Amino acid sequence: MNLVKGNINLTNMMLDTAKPAELSEQDNPINDLLVTLREMEPKLFELVSTLENEEMMKVCILVNDDLQKTFQRYDKIKKGKKPEAFVPGESVQKTALVPVTVYEKPEVKAARKEQQAK
Repeated sequence: MNLVKGNINLTNMMLDTAKPAELSEQDNPINDLLVTLREMEPKLFELVSTLENEEMMKVCILVNDDLQKTFQRYDKIKKGKKPEAFVPGESVQKTALVPVTVYEKPEVKAARKEQQAK
């Protein structure tokens, strides 16, 4: 689940700077990530229906919520609209989740890179 959540975070970091025309390009890595995430969606629903552990169920629900936000953000950008800012679920709700990739807002990422360059 940490890998899936890491992919969601990575996709959203890429969406933060994506332009609608870029999403129409066949070889855009965002599109590849979205295909992978869409393939994960039914598996996630199946997993939730079999879980008895409440903590793992919370993790799956959080991941699903962020997955849906990602799809909505992608669709808005593709239509030329500005999406809502992405707020990763793990930043507002404590769970056992430790994503492989931690979401970083564009301005935070730019400031960190600038600081590293000094």
